[in-house]
Amino acid sequence: MKEKRFKEIVSEGIADLFYIWWQELKAVVKDQGVLIFFILVPLGYPLLYTFIYTNETVREVPAVVVDNNRSTLSREYLRLVDAGPDLHIVSHCADMEEAKALLKEGKAYGIIYIPESFSRDIAKGIQTRVTLYCDMSGMLYYKAMLTANTNASLTMNKQIKIERSGNTTERVVSDVTIKVTKQDGKVVRKQISGQLTDVTAYPQSEAFLKAFQPAYQATLDFVSRKIGSINETITSKDAFFGPSAFIDLIHQLQLDLTGADVSFCAPLSMYAEIKKGDIYVSDMFNLYKFENMLYTMELTGKEIKNFLEMSYALWTNQMKSPDDRLLLFSDDPENKYIFKNFSFNFDSAAGIIYTVDVTRPEGEKITIQSMADGSPFQPEKVYKVAVNSYRGNGGGNLLTKGAGIPKEDLAKRIIFATDKDLRFYLMKRIEEVKVLDPKPLNQWKMIPEEWTVPAARRDYDFLFNRNK
Repeated sequence: MKEKRFKEIVSEGIADLFYIWWQELKAVVKDQGVLIFFILVPLGYPLLYTFIYTNETVREVPAVVVDNNRSTLSREYLRLVDAGPDLHIVSHCADMEEAKALLKEGKAYGIIYIPESFSRDIAKGIQTRVTLYCDMSGMLYYKAMLTANTNASLTMNKQIKIERSGNTTERVVSDVTIKVTKQDGKVVRKQISGQLTDVTAYPQSEAFLKAFQPAYQATLDFVSRKIGSINETITSKDAFFGPSAFIDLIHQLQLDLTGADVSFCAPLSMYAEIKKGDIYVSDMFNLYKFENMLYTMELTGKEIKNFLEMSYALWTNQMKSPDDRLLLFSDDPENKYIFKNFSFNFDSAAGIIYTVDVTRPEGEKITIQSMADGSPFQPEKVYKVAVNSYRGNGGGNLLTKGAGIPKEDLAKRIIFATDKDLRFYLMKRIEEVKVLDPKPLNQWKMIPEEWTVPAARRDYDFLFNRNK
């Protein structure tokens, strides 16, 4: 009797539950608002969202690069990325920490990471990877990153041919079709389709490896070649706090090569270092990481001062007390360990004696006392100034916004340009002297020293020793 009653209760409960569900379902079906919200909106919104962004584009999205390969192939890949309209490479970083810092600060919206094995994997005919990191606060940033790198990889793969062993027929790794629609002479739409071949499914081509082995070995022999030695370790870390052997080595080279009166140069990385001992060709990429040429330009004394005013305003904090920061760090509490501005725009000068008063605002920081040889510095006199090609072409705006030279007039100021990059001349100089004994030139300093010296020690620890 009890058993029968229990079954009846369970059966009635299930029937009641089904009846309630059925009544609610009929009510939902009859309610247009509910149908729209639960069915049409979930189905339609992704389509609408996709439609909105399909034809939307952003141009010249700033991105940074961590190139651990530093080969001809990696540079060609990055050239293809930068050549397109979607991305603009604003910095080459020494490591991911430096790149992430720029991303967190909002100086870039994406990171392109090229592994050390990039060119080696391609030479072996195996799949390689380029890793992308993107600020997902804007979907269009991700779209630009993906589009630029996809186009670059498809274009490069189109150029790479693999030769099978015992066969003279060449096989294309991938094929790409680009359809461009123009309106009034401008590209309004671009459709790209391509097919990639997974080369990992194929054995290594002995013929390919044999063909490129001499070039690979020649490159390896070149970068592994000893060119001299250095008596002490030099690092770019010191360059943020005053004259440094690292930067002044480049200053001296620029002055010697050009015969200029003044040299401008900035740290190109926070963590670049040349260790005491033997120096190899590969070390030149740590000492000077970019393929910049060397320009000699004509600037007045006033323009030189204004150039430095902007540089140090980007670089140093305006100290109000001895306890303030010496350097200008990010205002974001979550990114407090990074600079507010790009460090590759922190240009110092050689060839002149000057002070930087960090208690003063921009326009009043720099006092140029004399030329390095003791002769008077004259604001109206035209001087020959050595700068790298990035700066000479307007990079960082120090010549345009700082010195006040219109961008269209920069080319008119160039009176000499090298036909080879600075790394080439650095290498030649080291080969000539054989043993480097770099020392700071000590031609400038931050004042008042009773404030700046202890502040420099604090900021150095803040930047580089916080985890020790």
